[in-house]
Amino acid sequence: MDEYERSPLKNGFLITLHSLLAAVLLSLFAYTPQFHKYIFSLLALYIGIRFFKHFEKLSHRIIFIVLAIILYFLCAFVYAIFLTAKAHPELFPVN
Repeated sequence: MDEYERSPLKNGFLITLHSLLAAVLLSLFAYTPQFHKYIFSLLALYIGIRFFKHFEKLSHRIIFIVLAIILYFLCAFVYAIFLTAKAHPELFPVN
């Protein structure tokens, strides 16, 4: 089944899912100091190639790239907050 036979809702879900997966893998690449961080980079590249193979419309590809970048920054921000909360628990009191 190609992209023209799928419903717009399913296309949107698949685009979001691929973008989120690529963003998480790129965030792991950015925050992993060891050599195995390149595995995350290669997996993100594989997700992108797989997405481009299944979605041939230019609009879907642009949405994927833009959404992956936005979600990458969101994942990086959430991870930075997590590290700050872990390093300085007094800044985030839990009652």
